[in-house]
Amino acid sequence: ANVLDDLDVMIIDTGAGIGEHIQLFLRACDDVIVVTVPDPAAITDAYATIKVTARLRDEINVIMNQVRSSKEAEGLFEKIHKVAAANIGGSLKLSYLGQISSDPKISTSVKKRALFSRDFPTATPTNELELIVKRIAKKLERNVLVDPKESGLGGLFKRLMEHF
Repeated sequence: ANVLDDLDVMIIDTGAGIGEHIQLFLRACDDVIVVTVPDPAAITDAYATIKVTARLRDEINVIMNQVRSSKEAEGLFEKIHKVAAANIGGSLKLSYLGQISSDPKISTSVKKRALFSRDFPTATPTNELELIVKRIAKKLERNVLVDPKESGLGGLFKRLMEHF
Protein backbone atom coordinates (compact mmCIF):
# COMPACT_ATOMS: atom_id res chain seq x y z
CA ALA A 1 0.00 0.00 0.00
CA ASN A 2 1.11 3.51 -0.73
CA VAL A 3 2.17 5.26 2.49
CA LEU A 4 0.21 8.38 1.48
CA ASP A 5 -3.05 6.38 1.33
CA ASP A 6 -2.81 5.74 5.07
CA LEU A 7 -2.59 9.41 6.04
CA ASP A 8 -5.51 11.18 7.66
CA VAL A 9 -3.59 14.43 8.11
CA MET A 10 -0.56 15.82 6.35
CA ILE A 11 1.09 18.95 7.72
CA ILE A 12 3.13 20.99 5.26
CA ASP A 13 5.56 23.45 6.81
CA THR A 14 5.94 26.14 4.18
CA GLY A 15 8.40 28.29 6.11
CA ALA A 16 8.13 32.04 6.50
CA GLY A 17 6.99 34.49 3.86
CA ILE A 18 4.18 34.59 1.34
CA GLY A 19 5.85 33.92 -2.00
CA GLU A 20 4.02 32.44 -4.98
CA HIS A 21 4.66 28.81 -3.95
CA ILE A 22 3.47 29.46 -0.40
CA GLN A 23 0.27 31.06 -1.69
CA LEU A 24 -0.32 28.01 -3.88
CA PHE A 25 -0.35 25.77 -0.80
CA LEU A 26 -2.49 28.26 1.14
CA ARG A 27 -5.14 28.11 -1.62
CA ALA A 28 -5.05 24.32 -1.90
CA CYS A 29 -5.01 23.11 1.71
CA ASP A 30 -7.98 22.30 3.93
CA ASP A 31 -6.80 24.36 6.91
CA VAL A 32 -4.17 27.01 7.57
CA ILE A 33 -2.21 27.24 10.80
CA VAL A 34 0.08 30.26 11.10
CA VAL A 35 2.91 29.62 13.56
CA THR A 36 4.92 32.58 14.78
CA VAL A 37 7.44 33.51 17.45
CA PRO A 38 7.58 36.65 19.64
CA ASP A 39 9.89 38.53 17.28
CA PRO A 40 8.74 41.71 15.47
CA ALA A 41 9.85 40.48 12.03
CA ALA A 42 8.14 37.10 12.55
CA ILE A 43 4.94 38.78 13.76
CA THR A 44 4.98 41.01 10.66
CA ASP A 45 5.39 37.91 8.43
CA ALA A 46 2.58 36.14 10.29
CA TYR A 47 0.25 39.11 9.84
CA ALA A 48 1.12 39.33 6.11
CA THR A 49 0.32 35.62 5.76
CA ILE A 50 -2.99 36.12 7.58
CA LYS A 51 -3.84 39.09 5.34
CA VAL A 52 -3.15 37.16 2.11
CA THR A 53 -4.91 34.03 3.38
CA ALA A 54 -7.97 36.02 4.49
CA ARG A 55 -8.72 36.65 0.79
CA LEU A 56 -9.05 32.88 0.33
CA ARG A 57 -10.76 31.64 3.50
CA ASP A 58 -12.71 32.77 6.54
CA GLU A 59 -10.89 30.86 9.29
CA ILE A 60 -7.17 30.92 10.09
CA ASN A 61 -5.56 29.22 13.08
CA VAL A 62 -2.63 30.64 15.04
CA ILE A 63 0.00 29.00 17.25
CA MET A 64 2.51 31.04 19.26
CA ASN A 65 5.91 29.31 19.42
CA GLN A 66 8.99 29.88 21.63
CA VAL A 67 7.13 32.01 24.15
CA ARG A 68 8.18 32.72 27.73
CA SER A 69 4.66 32.50 29.18
CA SER A 70 1.01 32.04 28.33
CA LYS A 71 0.53 35.74 29.13
CA GLU A 72 3.09 36.68 26.45
CA ALA A 73 1.53 34.26 23.92
CA GLU A 74 -2.03 35.42 24.51
CA GLY A 75 -0.96 39.09 24.48
CA LEU A 76 0.75 38.68 21.11
CA PHE A 77 -2.23 36.81 19.68
CA GLU A 78 -4.57 39.57 20.88
CA LYS A 79 -2.40 42.22 19.17
CA ILE A 80 -2.47 40.26 15.89
CA HIS A 81 -6.23 39.73 16.29
CA LYS A 82 -6.87 43.45 16.89
CA VAL A 83 -4.80 44.54 13.88
CA ALA A 84 -6.48 41.90 11.69
CA ALA A 85 -9.97 42.91 12.85
CA ALA A 86 -9.26 46.59 12.21
CA ASN A 87 -7.55 46.19 8.82
CA ILE A 88 -8.91 42.98 7.32
CA GLY A 89 -12.29 42.80 9.03
CA GLY A 90 -14.97 40.97 7.08
CA SER A 91 -15.85 37.48 8.20
CA LEU A 92 -12.30 36.51 9.19
CA LYS A 93 -12.17 34.28 12.26
CA LEU A 94 -8.74 33.97 13.86
CA SER A 95 -8.60 30.93 16.13
CA TYR A 96 -5.93 30.62 18.80
CA LEU A 97 -4.76 26.98 18.95
CA GLY A 98 -2.24 27.50 21.75
CA GLN A 99 1.38 28.04 22.58
CA ILE A 100 4.66 26.18 22.72
CA SER A 101 6.99 27.45 25.42
CA SER A 102 10.63 28.15 24.83
CA ASP A 103 12.78 25.39 26.34
CA PRO A 104 16.55 24.75 25.96
CA LYS A 105 15.83 21.00 25.77
CA ILE A 106 14.24 21.55 22.35
CA SER A 107 17.53 22.71 20.81
CA THR A 108 19.23 19.69 22.40
CA SER A 109 16.80 17.39 20.58
CA VAL A 110 17.16 19.34 17.33
CA LYS A 111 20.95 18.99 17.46
CA LYS A 112 20.59 15.23 18.05
CA ARG A 113 17.96 15.07 15.26
CA ALA A 114 15.69 13.41 17.81
CA LEU A 115 11.99 13.75 18.45
CA PHE A 116 11.64 16.22 21.32
CA SER A 117 8.36 14.81 22.64
CA ARG A 118 9.85 11.31 22.84
CA ASP A 119 13.02 12.48 24.60
CA PHE A 120 11.15 14.73 27.03
CA PRO A 121 7.60 13.36 27.39
CA THR A 122 6.81 15.34 30.55
CA ALA A 123 8.29 18.68 29.45
CA THR A 124 5.98 21.69 29.26
CA PRO A 125 6.32 22.09 25.45
CA THR A 126 5.36 18.41 24.97
CA ASN A 127 2.20 18.93 27.05
CA GLU A 128 1.41 22.11 25.10
CA LEU A 129 1.86 20.29 21.79
CA GLU A 130 -0.48 17.53 22.93
CA LEU A 131 -3.12 20.14 23.80
CA ILE A 132 -2.74 21.77 20.37
CA VAL A 133 -3.05 18.36 18.68
CA LYS A 134 -6.26 17.69 20.63
CA ARG A 135 -7.69 21.04 19.49
CA ILE A 136 -6.78 20.28 15.86
CA ALA A 137 -8.33 16.81 16.14
CA LYS A 138 -11.54 18.35 17.52
CA LYS A 139 -11.66 20.75 14.54
CA LEU A 140 -11.13 17.81 12.16
CA GLU A 141 -14.01 15.92 13.78
CA ARG A 142 -16.31 18.90 13.21
CA ASN A 143 -15.32 18.97 9.51
CA VAL A 144 -16.26 15.35 8.74
CA LEU A 145 -19.03 16.49 6.41
CA VAL A 146 -16.51 17.65 3.79
CA ASP A 147 -16.96 15.82 0.47
CA PRO A 148 -14.43 12.94 0.58
CA LYS A 149 -13.41 13.72 -3.01
CA GLU A 150 -12.40 17.22 -1.93
CA SER A 151 -10.65 16.48 1.37
CA GLY A 152 -7.49 14.71 2.38
CA LEU A 153 -4.42 14.14 0.25
CA GLY A 154 -6.31 13.48 -2.99
CA GLY A 155 -8.24 16.72 -2.60
CA LEU A 156 -5.04 18.62 -1.83
CA PHE A 157 -3.31 17.40 -5.00
CA LYS A 158 -6.43 18.02 -7.07
CA ARG A 159 -6.58 21.61 -5.81
CA LEU A 160 -2.84 22.09 -6.37
CA MET A 161 -3.17 20.92 -9.97
CA GLU A 162 -5.95 23.42 -10.63
CA HIS A 163 -3.36 26.20 -10.31
CA PHE A 164 -1.14 24.94 -13.14
